[in-house]
Amino acid sequence: MSVVVMDVWHEKVSAMLRGNFIPPYEVADQFGSYTTADLEAYEATLPGRQRLVAYQCQNMLLIPGPPQVAVIEELLHQGRSVAIPCEKMAAYVQRERVPKRWIAIMRHPHERTVAKPWAWQQRELASAGLAAPTAAEILWVSAVMSKVRRERFIGTQRTRTASSVQKGQQIECRSEQGRCVMSSFWSHLRQYDLGVIGVHRWEQ
Repeated sequence: MSVVVMDVWHEKVSAMLRGNFIPPYEVADQFGSYTTADLEAYEATLPGRQRLVAYQCQNMLLIPGPPQVAVIEELLHQGRSVAIPCEKMAAYVQRERVPKRWIAIMRHPHERTVAKPWAWQQRELASAGLAAPTAAEILWVSAVMSKVRRERFIGTQRTRTASSVQKGQQIECRSEQGRCVMSSFWSHLRQYDLGVIGVHRWEQ
């Protein structure tokens, strides 16, 4: 794909999402290059105007997935990007795949999921046409925001994920000293600062 073509769709989406849009070539500067086929696929699956308006209203990020599967493994082993309490959880997150496709994700937990149990949170997200992210997706988005935008993802609140290494518990994530900190918390319990960041999934 030519630089001219990339500039056209970058300009189109940036005009609507502004700093909430991170195109592949910005990610490539920090995490490695995408193939020509990857870039063509991203251009072909770019959300239409109606979806972009919805993302704008919901303050959602739009970023590409990692250029290689190994990127998530590298983030897990570096230690600078993530803190995980046990090898079992790290191995689980490493097995999760963040595919090469657009990720549309809220910057903060959905307001109707905060201080609610997991089952309630899932219903609220579903009613808004959203889903819970995986722990690997949260790790990837956190790393991109930190290295590309020099911003902290998640903020002061914690977010549950769809990932679980033990029955009855969900992996939850928070931001601490520039790292994505993961732990497990009982699904049936609630805490005042624990919500779920919504992800919009669509066929790509």
